[in-house]
Amino acid sequence: TLYFIYHKKMNEINNNLRKRVLSFLSNPYNILFLLFLMITLLIYWRNLFIDSIWLDETQYMWDAMMLKYNPSYILDIPNKATIWPVTVVAILTIFFKSFTAVRLMGLLFALVGIIFTYLLGKKLYNGFVGLVAASMLAYEWWYHFLALKGLIDVAITAMIVTFAYFLYIT
Repeated sequence: TLYFIYHKKMNEINNNLRKRVLSFLSNPYNILFLLFLMITLLIYWRNLFIDSIWLDETQYMWDAMMLKYNPSYILDIPNKATIWPVTVVAILTIFFKSFTAVRLMGLLFALVGIIFTYLLGKKLYNGFVGLVAASMLAYEWWYHFLALKGLIDVAITAMIVTFAYFLYIT
């Protein structure tokens, strides 16, 4: 009987997820946003590993490697504002080299910031405003430049936009 209860619950979850995905894809602005996000990802990815490494990136790589091998180092990180990005880099270094992990952290937070900018604009006004706001952020030169580095500026921007979205919907 436990198996049938579990199977029934999983079917309910799958049906609910299917309905939500179809509902999301029924809005043309959401489809445009997904296309826009894929194009943005290709543009960012193409330029991700071009430039040399910055001093801040080396500090984050060092902190991430120290955190990876000694988790109690989280209490000794010199710059406490970098705890969350450094933790993400430490997790990514399990799968990638430290240079790649730092750059992917910047890309990951850039995409999170773009996604939640779209969602916030969509919640505040409509899908068109969300799409325009996300494109303005994604193709703004300074945001694009910093997203290709492993710096915390884009990570902090993404966190602020994410928190603003969740504050607005609650």
